[in-house]
Amino acid sequence: MVRGTWLTLLAVLAAAPAWADDDDHAVEIAVEALPDAVRSAVEAQWPGATLREAEKEGDEYEVEIDTTAGLHLEVTLKADGTVVMTEGEDEVEVEDDDDDDHDDDDDDHNDDDHDDD
Repeated sequence: MVRGTWLTLLAVLAAAPAWADDDDHAVEIAVEALPDAVRSAVEAQWPGATLREAEKEGDEYEVEIDTTAGLHLEVTLKADGTVVMTEGEDEVEVEDDDDDDHDDDDDDHNDDDHDDD
């Protein structure tokens, strides 16, 4: 009976890393320490983006960037630069600018319509 208990305990301990949160294994690294392929992939996908933070988790890198369009993104890439996943949120209210532009366009179109009459 004791032997069975020990075997069960060993099996549980061996499976414990699978229960751990993935963030527990991520290691923060300097942005400058990112592989060239990762930096190049980010620059190709989001030209002019500012790389804010980086982490290495296993064979993948998580990079936080601010794009020139005002987006804050967290990009997961493989060491060869392949983008695995992108998560993000809007930091700039782009909709307000678009609404103003559309209102101006509508006014212009209405003026054009009246000129033809």
